[in-house]
Amino acid sequence: MLLNISDMPSTRWTKEELESVKEYGKILNISYSDNFLVPAQATDSEIESIAAGIYSGIIGTHIPNEKIEAVIFEGESTLTNWVISKLTAKGIKVLSCPGCYI
Repeated sequence: MLLNISDMPSTRWTKEELESVKEYGKILNISYSDNFLVPAQATDSEIESIAAGIYSGIIGTHIPNEKIEAVIFEGESTLTNWVISKLTAKGIKVLSCPGCYI
């Protein structure tokens, strides 16, 4: 399963983009919410706290008979880097866009 956490749901992807990620099976679109926004004055520890919550939510996502194979995650750069580093350390592929590996 591919988790798409971005402001571009897979329903708006081209046929080519959908084709490029079909190896991951089902796509679960998770709307980019206000919970993912980082205030301009946020400290490193506040950003890490937001990122940890997002990471826990991703890891805690459970769909019967589905395994998270890859994640597309977009957001503020420090937040995104933190989430990506944790996901890749867990062995989850992270895609920057359909078919683009980080």
